Amino acid sequence: MNKKLIKNKKNILREFDKEKYSLLLKNTNAYTTLKKCEEILNLNSKNYSYKRGLKVKNIIKRFILKYTKKSNVISEFGCGYGSIGLHLIKSKKFGEKKFIFLDISKNGILILKKIANNYKINKNRYQTGFVDIYNCIIDKKIKIPKNSVIFTASAMH
Repeated sequence: MNKKLIKNKKNILREFDKEKYSLLLKNTNAYTTLKKCEEILNLNSKNYSYKRGLKVKNIIKRFILKYTKKSNVISEFGCGYGSIGLHLIKSKKFGEKKFIFLDISKNGILILKKIANNYKINKNRYQTGFVDIYNCIIDKKIKIPKNSVIFTASAMH
């Protein structure tokens, strides 16, 4: 019998924070890149292709770039370990724009910080925090400025 799992808060935390990101956290070090993280997470996937993932990230980058001309802050809700957001912040096209990375997974945020450090991304360019989309709760220390661009690419499974 094929058991269907519902993507509720409990199952999202189990799947990502406890299973995927705790595994990833154990396998990250001072040299870990986004590509390496994606390889670890997709180790058993026959459909995984880094090039295809990069193509999707570049489509997202072009789309977000269109809407950031008048904004200095880009906020990602459901950033996970930073697969998309860190790809954006590394791009010269976003200059010195600041980023806010929010996720429900504490392990995801820890990995994001580790990778950002590996890439030597200035800590003044980004903030991280907690978001619970299910209950409309955002970390109290996070203040999203007016005219910010807010996006999600993976939060709404």
